[in-house]
Amino acid sequence: MFSMSFFITELKKRCNDNSISNESFVQDLFSTVIDTADVRGKNGDYLDLDKSRISRILSQKDDIPKAMRSSLKKYGIIDSVKDAFAVFCDDYFDENSLDSVALTIKKAIQDDSTIPNGSKERIIRQDLDAKSLLAESFIIAINTNNKATNLSSCTIWQKGINTINVVSGELFNFGFNNRSQQKNIIVVPVNTRFDTHITTNTENERHPLVSSETLHGQWINRFERSNHSISELNKRISNYLQLKGIKPINSALSKKRRSSRIPGRNYCNN
Repeated sequence: MFSMSFFITELKKRCNDNSISNESFVQDLFSTVIDTADVRGKNGDYLDLDKSRISRILSQKDDIPKAMRSSLKKYGIIDSVKDAFAVFCDDYFDENSLDSVALTIKKAIQDDSTIPNGSKERIIRQDLDAKSLLAESFIIAINTNNKATNLSSCTIWQKGINTINVVSGELFNFGFNNRSQQKNIIVVPVNTRFDTHITTNTENERHPLVSSETLHGQWINRFERSNHSISELNKRISNYLQLKGIKPINSALSKKRRSSRIPGRNYCNN
């Protein structure tokens, strides 16, 4: 998946100066944002990334500093950062190297399902030279989660900027990714009553409602850990079904089970 770590690694492979350290290379790269946007740390000094922090970013143990990401929100600053990045490219790369790394970076962004289509459009549809494409990609990298996840993705269909991707890994980390620029939607299969009671081993339930091992049960547990209550969840379900005009079918099987069955081929947005 595309990340700042991937972006830096691919850039440094084509760098004209083979002797430069990771620390010096990344500091010069990040200075195109830190110096241009006047990015400050908590103590009010210019943001300074030491060797240890840079190493953690490259190994995807750390994300990009929030101050860097926030600085791009300043009016007109992105164009200034791109200009500074162009100077950085002139210092470190020749034309052939830029063309080579630009193709690699462009494909990585195209194949990454977590990057919003709007960001992809800026590097796919526009007629950009290598330097401009890399500048756009650098902005995307700053705004993309850099910390490693257990997700892997492959594209099984693509037409223009539209893609269908198969993503494997921790589903809820993908669905609850707060750093993502787009809303990731996950669909969890449930039974026809949208039950919210997880049956435990201590209960003498002839017809178990929800197992904690299923996606249904895991989602409910995740919901509760997010400081929400089951009563709130039940209310959300009832309100949504009422809003959509979905009429339940009464047929209760136990005291814990929701009293109404929902007709098939329906969903509830939570």
